[in-house]
Amino acid sequence: NSEADALLLENNLIKKYQPRYNILLKDGKTYPWLCITKEPFPRVFKTRQVFRGADYFGPYPSSYTLDILLELIREIYPVRTCKLNILPDEIKKNKYDVCLQYHIKKCNAPCIGNQSLEEYNTFINEIREIAKGRSHIITNYLLEKMNALAAEYRFEVAQEIKNKYDSIVYYQS
Repeated sequence: NSEADALLLENNLIKKYQPRYNILLKDGKTYPWLCITKEPFPRVFKTRQVFRGADYFGPYPSSYTLDILLELIREIYPVRTCKLNILPDEIKKNKYDVCLQYHIKKCNAPCIGNQSLEEYNTFINEIREIAKGRSHIITNYLLEKMNALAAEYRFEVAQEIKNKYDSIVYYQS
């Protein structure tokens, strides 16, 4: 449908069939994907390997764009980044301790029961919508934040937000 789609397809086919004379894209590196695990409290992260047992969104032509998207998602939604296998029964037994992400307000600590499973899954469902291309939630948030910073005459920070906004608009395209 577009030039970017054609390039993604070409790269995937070169990596799959390994043609003898086309060596430019045979670096072994694949495009990054956004992964949402299928756990009681899912994790959201970037990966270059696709396995069963998780939801994958992508591939993304630019790792930088995916990094910006993940940064924005983590800024808006306090989802966990730890690799613990958090189970509701283990939470009731107080098996887990809070991590640094909780102390710096980047996670609501579902591991100790501070966040319900329903509330957490609401966040994950919204993240899925963003990953499917319905990222108007993030762009509206960035526009509001950029305007607020400009009203406070904090133009340097507003420019950083504008760069993130431009990356998300590029991601949408």
